[in-house]
Amino acid sequence: RGGGRAFSGSTLSDAAVLDQLAAGQLAIHKLEAELGDPVRAMRLRRQHIQAKLGGAHAEAVDALPSDAMDADGFYNKVDGACCENVIG
Repeated sequence: RGGGRAFSGSTLSDAAVLDQLAAGQLAIHKLEAELGDPVRAMRLRRQHIQAKLGGAHAEAVDALPSDAMDADGFYNKVDGACCENVIG
């Protein structure tokens, strides 16, 4: 985040968050804290990783389950642990 500007990911569109991730202005492992929404953070992290990987690797990320995830239960277990890059 440049220029000392306050960041509020919750007010940015998904495209704007992805742009900031690509530009290195937003750390991928801080998405949950910055966005305040763990499900949105996981979805955008997956999209960012898929864009970077491309091809078959991106398809592999897409194949990871995420729709049936109990976000509240899961994030209560991993919050504060070394598991800050949840993708599924």
